[in-house]
Amino acid sequence: MMKPLFTACLIVLTGCTDFPDVDSRLATSADGAAFPTLVPIDTILYGGDSPRLGEDDAETLLNRVANLRAKARRLQTTVLTGAERTQLLEAVKRHGT
Repeated sequence: MMKPLFTACLIVLTGCTDFPDVDSRLATSADGAAFPTLVPIDTILYGGDSPRLGEDDAETLLNRVANLRAKARRLQTTVLTGAERTQLLEAVKRHGT
């Protein structure tokens, strides 16, 4: 009961705190500076127009899908043999954890 009450009080008190004036810390040279030009996100991410799939891209994507599915199958297999698993479980029991 004390933790939730303490947390609630802490949140309420931090909401009433005066924050330092951030504008006073800006350099005077920034007062007349121009704002940066806004550009479309595609230009930033791809360096130009939005990407389009070419004729060879479909085959590349299908190969990538096949490789990722094969990797997923490999990751789902067991790493330990039955004997190794038994040995590990016995060691855990011996050490009491």
